[in-house]
Amino acid sequence: MSLAAEQLGLAHGAQQRLAQVSLTVAPGELIAVLGANGAGKSTLLALLAGETLPGSGQVTLGGQPLRRQSPRQLARQRALLPQRLESAPGLRARDVIAVGLFPHDQDWNPALPALQRALALSDSLSLIDRDYDALSGGEQARVQLARVFVQVLAGKGERYLLLDEPAAALDLAHQETLLRACRTLAHQDGIGVIAVLHDLNLAARHADRIALFARGRLVADDTPALALTAARIADVFDQPVHVLAHPTRPDIPVFVPADPDR
Repeated sequence: MSLAAEQLGLAHGAQQRLAQVSLTVAPGELIAVLGANGAGKSTLLALLAGETLPGSGQVTLGGQPLRRQSPRQLARQRALLPQRLESAPGLRARDVIAVGLFPHDQDWNPALPALQRALALSDSLSLIDRDYDALSGGEQARVQLARVFVQVLAGKGERYLLLDEPAAALDLAHQETLLRACRTLAHQDGIGVIAVLHDLNLAARHADRIALFARGRLVADDTPALALTAARIADVFDQPVHVLAHPTRPDIPVFVPADPDR
């Protein structure tokens, strides 16, 4: 079983946002989606989540077309963290997190194992009684991560977590906490995780696979070392880089931007 995009296409006017994209997310793997601004990364996640309908092709979940499944069914099997976080006036952080329990007909319960794990994985326990709109951007991001974590952890069977730029507002330590949590959810809980990232080094250290996009097309789908070559990065991002070996894990590539003036 899997969450699969099959020959997806989507256009907005004359602009082709995605063109013939096929990508499979299997339970138990962490995929990082990379690409320049406007490459189609967020469009892909919206299509995979069923938030947007494709112009061509289809998305299947567990072998069934997404369009045949009810919003409630989808909410029990996949959780989406969008790129833009909305305000929640008058709500505490715990109220926002509790939204992730609604699809499972559960209320906030501190003894709930899924909730305890979600709070620990997102490092958000200390935030639950604070006013959500008074939190910093990074703190709000951790609360929202707890919301989607508990949504997948409270479910059963085949589940998927879709994260659109989840590390954007986080400091260095919490970026690492986030990606370690994603690896735990994938490798220990069997949840398929797909995350849009901008940091090549963060993606290379933690992802099982890299899905690299350019101009609405999938140009690489492979391990970090094979997908992220110097030539491909220069072409996709219009930025030459030096590819080095990680000092303690030589199988992991490290990327340093090249200075064209030297």
